[in-house]
Amino acid sequence: MAYAGIALMLVAVIFGAAMAVFPSGISQAFQASKSSEPPKSKVPPKQSHAIPHAAIAAITTQAKLGRDHVSSAANVKKAQAAVPKRVPAPAPTQAPVPTQAPVQAQAPVPTPMPVPTQAPVQAQAPVPTQAQAPVPTQAPVAYTNVAGNADTSGRFSAGQCTFWANVHYHALSGWWVEWLGNGSEWVGGAASNGWITSSEPNPNGPSIIVLQPYTQGASAYGHVGVVESGVSAASANANGVSASNMNWNGGVGVVSYWTFHPGAGVTFIWHA
Repeated sequence: MAYAGIALMLVAVIFGAAMAVFPSGISQAFQASKSSEPPKSKVPPKQSHAIPHAAIAAITTQAKLGRDHVSSAANVKKAQAAVPKRVPAPAPTQAPVPTQAPVQAQAPVPTPMPVPTQAPVQAQAPVPTQAQAPVPTQAPVAYTNVAGNADTSGRFSAGQCTFWANVHYHALSGWWVEWLGNGSEWVGGAASNGWITSSEPNPNGPSIIVLQPYTQGASAYGHVGVVESGVSAASANANGVSASNMNWNGGVGVVSYWTFHPGAGVTFIWHA
């Protein structure tokens, strides 16, 4: 394309130069034909058909520009060819995932043989225990009456219910018990010595409660305790009677309080 352009420019320059030269000669011939005078025998001067220097310079310049253009295009192509093409860096390859070794199948665990179950042991019937009667601390003796209000604190074993009933009743009333015997025998001893015996407690002062064997928890020898103050029959029957005791709830020598109720096997005694 560059060479075709240069050729066209050269043709245009040459055509322009020719048009500048040929019109002057044609004009002169036309004027000579119109004149009435005979043509002079002068030899027409030679006209120079040389291309003007300006046109030549223009042609040279255009040719140089064409060469420079071609050279510049070639240089650009060479420069472009010289520039190293950027090759995209390859994407980093991931390290291969290590494959796990195949798990070896474990041998099946043998199931244990079932343990033979033993036949249930038949529960044996409990051997009935015979209730042994408590060993009496005192041997039963005949009633012995003590005349007057003599001190009888030493006639009963210390720590027993009879000991406490004698000593504590004396502390509350001033009277000692005048007989001997286990708890179940105190009703007869009280009656033979003139004491009051009743199915209800003394409403006006302290009294001794006497339980026959196995009554409301008493042993085979009965039990005695002290009702420390007067209690009406109505209250005793409705609410029971509170009495202080020894060897009842806690063992020998231990004093405790318990509520008893009037009824069968229960007698109250006190000095008249």
